[in-house]
Amino acid sequence: MYSMSEEIFQRVKNGEPPYLYFGDVKLDNGSIVNGVLFPRDIAESNHKDISNFGDWRAYIASLKK
Repeated sequence: MYSMSEEIFQRVKNGEPPYLYFGDVKLDNGSIVNGVLFPRDIAESNHKDISNFGDWRAYIASLKK
């Protein structure tokens, strides 16, 4: 999670690849924040779901075993 000014947000937004988009994300505590999203259909068809690892570092660590 990052807190940033509108100016920084626009620079980040302008630098994102075209398939990423910004949208609402509901957090575990129920609050809604802006997030960078990846289209679900692309993710499910072309990428491995690593959710059960909890985070990227845990997934990478599992590959080294």
